[in-house]
Amino acid sequence: MNNRDWNFTKNKIANRLAHLEADVSRYVDDMARIDRQEEGRVQADKVADLARRYGRIRQEITRLKALDQVLADTPDRRLSLTDPDARAMATSARQSGMVGYNVQTAVDTEAHLILAHDVTNQGVDRDQLSPMAAAAKEAIQHNHLHAIADNGYFRGS
Repeated sequence: MNNRDWNFTKNKIANRLAHLEADVSRYVDDMARIDRQEEGRVQADKVADLARRYGRIRQEITRLKALDQVLADTPDRRLSLTDPDARAMATSARQSGMVGYNVQTAVDTEAHLILAHDVTNQGVDRDQLSPMAAAAKEAIQHNHLHAIADNGYFRGS
């Protein structure tokens, strides 16, 4: 499975940039306030800490802008830094999702051979049994097929 933090779309980059720009603005305001209100070592330590944070945020903004340029050249306007084929998939877990792909395989239980396989970006297996069974039937060229599946496949045609 891939981490959602390493996958990007145009909107995700735009949202992150907006949050980071707001942080930059807040840090600049905080540094100005500290300069006016405080003196001495405490002031210097606080300003130095804010300057470090500011620097890291500026680096992240630069990185995200570079990723945005790379993203513009991808065919489906999605970018995964860990697996170029992985995509966000909806799952049944609390309107959540995961980044990856879902591999479906039909296996002959006697010969232990793979009859058919498919890779999808659907996170839930419910609609996968019927197409996989049809592909397995076609592979063995028989009209009769006995399909066995786990609990994730509860809706077949």
